[in-house]
Amino acid sequence: MIAVAGEALIDLVAGTGGQVDAHPGGGPYNAARTLARLGIPVAFLGRLAGDGFGRLLRERLSAEGVTLGLPEPSARPSTLAVAALDAAGVADYAFYLDGTAAADVSYEVLRAALETLTARPGGLTAVHVGTLGLLMEPVGAAIERLVLTDVPPDVLVFLDPNCRPGAVTDAAAYRARISAIARRADIVKASVEDLAYLYPGASPEAAAKTLLAAGTPLVLVTDGPHPARAFLAGTVLSAEAPSVTVADTIGAGDAFGGGFLAWWTEHGLVRGDLYRSGDDRARDDRARDDSAGDDRARDDSAGDDNAGDDRARDDSAGQGDASQGGTGQRLEELVSRALHAAAAVAALTCARPGADPPALSEVVANGWWPEPGPA
Repeated sequence: MIAVAGEALIDLVAGTGGQVDAHPGGGPYNAARTLARLGIPVAFLGRLAGDGFGRLLRERLSAEGVTLGLPEPSARPSTLAVAALDAAGVADYAFYLDGTAAADVSYEVLRAALETLTARPGGLTAVHVGTLGLLMEPVGAAIERLVLTDVPPDVLVFLDPNCRPGAVTDAAAYRARISAIARRADIVKASVEDLAYLYPGASPEAAAKTLLAAGTPLVLVTDGPHPARAFLAGTVLSAEAPSVTVADTIGAGDAFGGGFLAWWTEHGLVRGDLYRSGDDRARDDRARDDSAGDDRARDDSAGDDNAGDDRARDDSAGQGDASQGGTGQRLEELVSRALHAAAAVAALTCARPGADPPALSEVVANGWWPEPGPA
């Protein structure tokens, strides 16, 4: 199961004709729905209000099969965002956050919810955090502490800052929080606008390399209609988005992150796979094929002159055998396929009004859900 921690809110979208449409939204909420529609078991760790909008948010999650990790409603009103669309369907947001339900989450409650999910059969494979949940209080401090002290070492952490500068009251403190979480994160997904805010004056490429140098093994960078990129140590991959007729871009970035994580998880890949080379995976596959009980084969699969560093990284990730996907492929090949899947999921989300991610069947029907096998 994947846990998504952060806010749920209502997007009030002002149309050109003066009408206002209400859509369930919030970056983590959208990511949770994306994962669910793509067939991944997911729990939402966010507080919902007891008002009409809160009931709508709750009903949508339940209808998608999302587990409510914090089922008790808040007495505060629902969090709101007002979105104005430009001619290209790109949204500009104003937020109503103070005293609202999404902020009403303490560290103790969040930790208890995570422990409950971790104890379930199958356990927890990943935690996704980001957006307004990292700047409202007390939920922001709760999520930061949870990631840094309570997420088990074998669980993948996915960070999508999805920066909202207009809602940030202390830029230095906010950047420090993102940096702290990024150092624990295994995947950071950010738009070029996010990187420009987090690293003023740096190019997207330089900002991504800064994150890599700090210890994040994979940085995903989106750039609107331009190709998405994946930065690994020494390698940059890219993926074009499939061509669609754009209704608006609301929720596209959230769907991209959910799509990447869904593809990674569906194909049996875990945190440890991000820290292992293709040679490591192939060696492990051969060792299993030769003899599951042969100690020498296991030793050979783990050992060469450079494997000490690999083992140390794997131990820190809690993955003695991280190649559950059993593909024997290079990391770059797997990331490239996940990147293409994510771009497709985001594109299909843009083809409909509001944050309305596609079902897995729709992505597969278009031929946009690549298999992990050889190219």
